[in-house]
Amino acid sequence: MFKKIIFTLALFMLMLVPAINASVADISFDPDPVSLDLLQGDSRDFDITITNSHLTDNITLSFTYDSMEDNDGDELLLNFPSEITIPANSNTTLTVNADVDHRLDKDTYTSTITFTDTNTSETKTLDFSAQVTIGICDFGPSGTSLQVKIKEPDSGDDYKPGEIIDIEVDVDNIGTETIRTQVEAYLYDEDEVIESTSSSTENIEEGEDETFYLSIKIPTDSRNINEDEDYTLYVKAFDDDHEEEECIQESLSVDIKLDKHDIIIEESTRLLPSTAFCGESVSLMVDVTNIGEKDEDVIISIENSALNIFETSDSFEVENFDSDNDNEGSRTFRFDVPEDASEGTYDFKVKASFSGDYSSTTLPLTVASCELAIAPAGRFDFATSNLFFKSEQSLDLNPSETSTIHLLIENNAPERRVFFINIDAVGFAETISSTATLEAFTSTNVFLPLTIFPDAEEGTYSATVELSDGLNTLTSETLTVQIGASNQVEETSGSPFSGASNASLMMAILILLLLIIGVILLIKQI
Repeated sequence: MFKKIIFTLALFMLMLVPAINASVADISFDPDPVSLDLLQGDSRDFDITITNSHLTDNITLSFTYDSMEDNDGDELLLNFPSEITIPANSNTTLTVNADVDHRLDKDTYTSTITFTDTNTSETKTLDFSAQVTIGICDFGPSGTSLQVKIKEPDSGDDYKPGEIIDIEVDVDNIGTETIRTQVEAYLYDEDEVIESTSSSTENIEEGEDETFYLSIKIPTDSRNINEDEDYTLYVKAFDDDHEEEECIQESLSVDIKLDKHDIIIEESTRLLPSTAFCGESVSLMVDVTNIGEKDEDVIISIENSALNIFETSDSFEVENFDSDNDNEGSRTFRFDVPEDASEGTYDFKVKASFSGDYSSTTLPLTVASCELAIAPAGRFDFATSNLFFKSEQSLDLNPSETSTIHLLIENNAPERRVFFINIDAVGFAETISSTATLEAFTSTNVFLPLTIFPDAEEGTYSATVELSDGLNTLTSETLTVQIGASNQVEETSGSPFSGASNASLMMAILILLLLIIGVILLIKQI
């Protein structure tokens, strides 16, 4: 009778323990963890293989993940199906879409993907990370018809400030229709565009290819160049009519190094006016930059023997390239065109001497007929210059935040001109400036970083964007900036209860084993 009671008790206790069905403990992932390289504007699918090792039971999972944002709210989104079922003792491929905002800051983003058993609410997590790098296609990489290859320069080629990067790009059209194709090139430091250029547009027929030739000049502004930074040349080829349908990019690294001694004469060196009359006063403004590692004592001289003009400056110090704005210097020479000068073009040799070496350039001065009493009409007609915003003209930014201002400069004059671009953001951001040299009837893109002061107060501010020739303001535009409070992004993590259900199950099994052992010992004693 006692044995029957013990047997019945043991059977009753076994009935109290739930059947062990498939659970998230039986689930494994490949890859684990997930790591991706993505571009700004990317929309890319990736696969996760989920294996269910339980021999008899299927399992159905749903998904959540921790959000991934930069400091101004741009996101990297993960898009899942609503749920997925993995058969017993089998595996299933889960396809996830990673969608990157084209304005998302370049950075590494991490998240925790949580898989939840729809029957038991048990969870298991998978770590996710993505390295987001520069994407130069306006709508993200798209299309399959265009293929691009950078033939020149080679990856890792050395340059110095002021040098020209000659770029050769092959573009193949492997599609089925003719594509009106354009190529753009961008030189990036670790954070932003420091120079760019674009090609003319060419029609590439299906099955054909085209070679594009471009060039970028390495800036000589020490605020843009640092030997310790990494530089990347990005090239994109795209359908000029439908970039959202066809755009592909390639990139390679570029090294920028300094010589020990190196002074250059800037392209902003100019004659005003560049066409003069007999007896007229002319100014020759010479701008030099130290792009070397050492401070230099510089002497500038100008000469034209035909006009009997020989002038030399004093010796002045120009500090080394890394000394912020102190690596620049200038001298202005003023002279009168001789009363008896003949009509024609006179080349002025400009020379900057330093450390036993020198740099030189030549500027042409056109002398008009001295019989004319007045200058030709339109001589100082600045209406032939235009300034356009390519980026937003109204911005919402936070303290310490940086935004790139994209401008288009046009020279519609029949002569080569030097332009000075200045953004005056008094009281709330750093004042920034740049120069651009344009040949007759050409245009160029200018990218200027606008960094808000850390202590800037909330409010609406205006900055003046000004285009000048160094003496006269040619045109100006207004940039509006709304500054809000700095936002701190809170990091989130996976559920702290991810393994709670598994722990409870293991404890129940352990209790069961102890009870069974106790029952066996009691039976042996009877």
